[in-house]
Amino acid sequence: MVVDTGVPGSTPRVLRALRRRGYSPQDVALIILTHGHADHAGSAAELRARTGAAIVAGAGDERMSTRGHNGAMHPTGRVGRTVLSFIGKDYPPFTPDLLLREPLDLHPFGVPGQILVMPGHTPGSLTVVLDDGQAIAGDLVRGRFVRPGRPVLHFFHHDVAAAHRHLATLLDSHGVKRLHPGHGHVLTDRALRAYLADVR
Repeated sequence: MVVDTGVPGSTPRVLRALRRRGYSPQDVALIILTHGHADHAGSAAELRARTGAAIVAGAGDERMSTRGHNGAMHPTGRVGRTVLSFIGKDYPPFTPDLLLREPLDLHPFGVPGQILVMPGHTPGSLTVVLDDGQAIAGDLVRGRFVRPGRPVLHFFHHDVAAAHRHLATLLDSHGVKRLHPGHGHVLTDRALRAYLADVR
């Protein structure tokens, strides 16, 4: 499986990364999108065409993907408001093959984990939770650029409170120990708990 596809034009980089790991495009069974923003879903249409893999997306983000546009973005602070006009918002539109409203078990696809529906950053945000305690969480939270390993509020959230609730659920109900954000370095459960304690 491939989780997120990068901005438009990223397909060659994704395919090179697969080849470095010993995989061909035909080995990809699923393209999982953590959410429908252009920096995560921008190359989904092309990557599907090159691999034949099914695209999995959250039902709440269906309008974004079919329009090929980020939709409304809600800044969480001054920096978000400042960078909003510089962010790429358009990408080649596509219709997802599977729209999730409920969790999806990944074991039948040979991946020990599941996909959880966790709206917060966007209405259709998804998180991949693996059985070994790792999670790929898109933009539910981000890592700091200057101080790696320190969580920080993302520049944009559809619903900040929901994003924080889902982070707590990942830690308390799913036993996540290491979280891989869409931006920044890996975040430990200890760092995430400290972050949640500060924002509550």
